[in-house]
Amino acid sequence: KNINSIILDLSKCLFIEKDIWDYFIELKKELQNKNGDLVLINMNGAVKNDYNIMELSNYLESFNDISSAFYNFGILTDIKSA
Repeated sequence: KNINSIILDLSKCLFIEKDIWDYFIELKKELQNKNGDLVLINMNGAVKNDYNIMELSNYLESFNDISSAFYNFGILTDIKSA
C-alpha cells in the first residue's frame, strides 16, 4: 500500500522469463497511474542481454547503480563522478 516508486536490484538475478518481464511492464504502468515509477538496477549477464535484445529500454528504465536510480527519483541531487 502507498508504494509509488520501486527500484528493483537485479544483481543476483541470473535469468528472467518473458512473463516476468511482462509483469514488470504492467507494474510500471500501474505505478505511473499513481505518479510513481519502476526502474531496474545492476543488471548483468543474460538478464542484461535479454533486456537489450527485447528492447525493453523503451518500457523499463535501467541504471548501473542505486545512486543513479535515486538521482532519477530526485532523492539525490548531485552525483560525483570518479
